[in-house]
Amino acid sequence: LFSVVFVRSCTDAIKLLASSLPWIQSDGQPWRYIYLNDNHTSIIGVSYIAREKGAEINCYDEKSIEDILTGNNKTLNGFSRNAINIFAYSSQSNFSGKRYPLSWCDKFKSLMTANCSSGAVLLDAASYVSTSSLNLSQVGADFVPISFYKIFGFPTGLGCLLVRNSAIHLLYKVYFGGGTVEGYNPWNGWHEPRKSVSERYEDGTLPFLEIIGLDCSMKKLFEITGGMRNIEYHTSAITQYALKRLKSLKHYNNINIVRIYDEINTKNGPIIAFNIYRCNGNVVGYSTVERIAEVYNIQLRTGCFCNTGACMRALELSGDRVIENWKAGHVCGDSLDVVQGVPTGAVRVSFGWCSRMEDIDRLIEFIEEGFLESVRTAQESNEHRTVYRPMTSFLGVLDSIRLYPVKSCRPMIVDSWPLSDTGLLWDRRWMITTETGTLLTLNRCSQLCKINATIDLHTEMLTLSVTDNSLSPFVLEQHATDGNKCVRSRICAERVE
Repeated sequence: LFSVVFVRSCTDAIKLLASSLPWIQSDGQPWRYIYLNDNHTSIIGVSYIAREKGAEINCYDEKSIEDILTGNNKTLNGFSRNAINIFAYSSQSNFSGKRYPLSWCDKFKSLMTANCSSGAVLLDAASYVSTSSLNLSQVGADFVPISFYKIFGFPTGLGCLLVRNSAIHLLYKVYFGGGTVEGYNPWNGWHEPRKSVSERYEDGTLPFLEIIGLDCSMKKLFEITGGMRNIEYHTSAITQYALKRLKSLKHYNNINIVRIYDEINTKNGPIIAFNIYRCNGNVVGYSTVERIAEVYNIQLRTGCFCNTGACMRALELSGDRVIENWKAGHVCGDSLDVVQGVPTGAVRVSFGWCSRMEDIDRLIEFIEEGFLESVRTAQESNEHRTVYRPMTSFLGVLDSIRLYPVKSCRPMIVDSWPLSDTGLLWDRRWMITTETGTLLTLNRCSQLCKINATIDLHTEMLTLSVTDNSLSPFVLEQHATDGNKCVRSRICAERVE
């Protein structure tokens, strides 16, 4: 039914397929590449190869795809009998775990038949098969790229492209490397490709040790878990528990701490994408969340997870806004997580066969300790807060003041504080550097978020202490003395002493 072509990653599988499709008929008629906007970057990248070779390109959202497949959208009608259409989508969104119907494969082919056209389906199953079984005898996909490390954790650097044998005729490979031809003449251009699809498309030396380890990984995984069905049940239970606990997190004013994206139903995969918000509704940048999570030995994926389409939909970002963010300096994989008050990405947690309920409890503990604004804090602030009521209307309430004496350390929360010519007295007055003067920030040292900085105005003393008491507190004087060493550093491209 299928042939297996081993590659080094799922991305390599998709790139190999994109390069092996001609994208245009011998008579000059272009193919058409149709893909869902919620796709991994690798699937989007196919459109650039297809366009370069002359194909027509269409990107649709979920509703438009549904309309097309049910006949409510006539976009695909009117093709000539020889038109070839490639439809690409992910069975599970790597952004949020949202699952798209596997029935789309057969519906698309039926639509092609009804329109006297032909087509094939590229189903990105890398995320889906990491925790779920996929029966390709019941799913009409023709090209299925997967990654083995997402399933087992080991071996890394190994994936494959599954090619339905009935769709092999669509492929046309130009390049050939070692082991992929039966013979060739370097003088006149003659060569004869190998008949087997696997041998024809596996150029050069494969990672054979990883392929050998694959059999061991499959046996070990079954031995530990009892099979993929058990993994699916386990990860589903873990995900539902995580969702329940995350949704229960609220600030003292009943504002949700966590905003979850694409939470449709219990059929979603074991992935949760979210952002954290403060009690005033301001988002906490995903880079800040990630750095603090590292202190708790929690590994998070942040950003758009190589899926800009899903990220745009979840965060309600327009195409123009994405370009504006790029012009403002934001690029994929950076730490510029908020632009003009709007997040540029999200936080993602994913679960697998080795995930435990205790992992969720640890995640919740981290969020509560790092971002929950409690009733106690609110009550303490309310005792001293000042309400400003102008003659005409009510403007607002000063609830508390956050003072950051030392850059990148934890803030002081106070009800009142004296002002200086530059703002709050002693705010951002100190910084921590290395012996050579290099400024330490959360980017360089995530442990800074555990340091409490406290100023006593009566004694004019600054005290630094560590929340887990792993270090002894020490005291710094406010004013420099003759015995202090002057250290030069740089903040935001400016030299400071």
